[in-house]
Amino acid sequence: KAAKELLSTFPNFRYLQATLDMDHWNPEARSVHLEGEKIVFDHLVLCEGYRLAKNPLFQEVKIIPNKGEVLLIKAPELQLPFVLSRKIYLIPLADDTYVVGSTYQNKFEDKGPTEWGKEEICCHLEKAIKVPYRILAHYAGIRPTTPNSRTILGTNHSYKHFHLLGGFGTKGVLLSPYCSRLLTEKLLGKDPVIPDEIKLERFY
Repeated sequence: KAAKELLSTFPNFRYLQATLDMDHWNPEARSVHLEGEKIVFDHLVLCEGYRLAKNPLFQEVKIIPNKGEVLLIKAPELQLPFVLSRKIYLIPLADDTYVVGSTYQNKFEDKGPTEWGKEEICCHLEKAIKVPYRILAHYAGIRPTTPNSRTILGTNHSYKHFHLLGGFGTKGVLLSPYCSRLLTEKLLGKDPVIPDEIKLERFY
C-alpha cells in the first residue's frame, strides 16, 4: 500500500491489478491486454516472487519457495527505537507496535499462518525481550530464494524486451533499491557494473 501511494505521485504511473497469462501470450509482442485495455511497452520487468518458478520465459532459473511467518505485536513497555536482531527480528512501527519474525521453511504444505509458526516466533521473542506483549495479527508469505541465496537480475536471451528482477529471499528490503537502480541504469542505456553473483546468466 505504501509503495503504491509513493509511486502514484509520479505523473505517468498507473496501477493495474490483473494476471498476465504467459502460457497463452506471444512473447514477441510488445503489448499486453490488461483489464480489457491494450498496453504497449518498450520493456517489461518481471517481478513475480516465487511464481517465477513457473514462468515459461525463464525455465532455467532455479527458484526455491521458502515460507516465512511473522507476528504483529503491541508492547507499550518495550520502547525500542531501533531494529533488533537476535534469533528473530523486531521492527518498531507506530503506537508501540512491532513486526516480529520470522520462520524459515523450504518444505511446507500450508501457505497460511500456523500454530507452529506462532509458537516458534514467540519462543525466540520471549528470550529477546522481558516485557509483556499482545499479538495483534499473524501473517505468512512465500519468499523466492535461489540456490546461492543471491538476487537474479538480467534480460531474456531470446526476447530482449523482457527483464527479470527477483530471487531476493530474505533480503528484499536491503537489496531491492540497489538492484532496481542497476536495472534502471541498464534500461536507460548505461553500462552499470552488475556483480556476477546476481546475473541471470549464471543459470545458463
